[in-house]
Amino acid sequence: MWSLVVRQTKLVEVRVFESSPSGLPVLFGTVHIVDDDESIRRSISTLLETVNVRVCSYASAEDFLSGYQNSDPECLLLDLRMPGMSGMELLDQLNRQHCSIAMIIISQYANARLAVRAIKGGALDVLEKPLRDEELIQCVKDAFVVDARLKQERTFLADILSRIDLLTPRELDVSRRVVSGLPNKVIAAEFGLSQKTIEAHRAKVMKKMKAGSLAELVQVFCAINAATTSTSTPCPILASGTSPKSSFPSSGSPPKAPMRGPETPQPNKHT
Repeated sequence: MWSLVVRQTKLVEVRVFESSPSGLPVLFGTVHIVDDDESIRRSISTLLETVNVRVCSYASAEDFLSGYQNSDPECLLLDLRMPGMSGMELLDQLNRQHCSIAMIIISQYANARLAVRAIKGGALDVLEKPLRDEELIQCVKDAFVVDARLKQERTFLADILSRIDLLTPRELDVSRRVVSGLPNKVIAAEFGLSQKTIEAHRAKVMKKMKAGSLAELVQVFCAINAATTSTSTPCPILASGTSPKSSFPSSGSPPKAPMRGPETPQPNKHT
């Protein structure tokens, strides 16, 4: 679903690397290294600085949580076994806080069970120590690309949700039905209003949402549905607090079908 959003909203490409005469990429971003082994932190820092990466090192998960400052793009190199809070515990906490930083697990003791759990927890990759230089640089490069895209999508979602906040309860009710495919005539009959009134509400929805067409409005709401479902973020379009009869006069008959937000119609997966 997010790939659809990227295409439809034409998110700009963020430059995170370029080629160099030496054959190694020149990277643009910040790597946060969380490892209790000072020699590991030092060796990774030395390597990444050769490809222009800014490095921030932390001796513990607690140090990272207290000293972390967001940058763009960035990634987290996280050791699993550390005194105090473990790398997996830090990963879980970042997930609970909905932190979208790209993460790479590094460990000398990574087994299949931990690797699967880390990947399910959102890690992009699991690298075994001792680290191989080219593999690490490539993973960091890929992580920068992913992180830049995640941050753009998060900004896009925040912008769309701010537009939804501009909708009145009536406009929100109308938008739910519009994106579900109901024509103005059916919506008007459902709420006991004139078709012109529904058309006026629909026009205001299109203007406030900055949608150039019905297809664009549906795609935006589908993207919001997917994003808020995956991140457990409340979505006004899916909220049940605003019922059809709470903001419109009753027509005397119940709605023909319960509204489920913008799940239908489905976008063309070949678009």
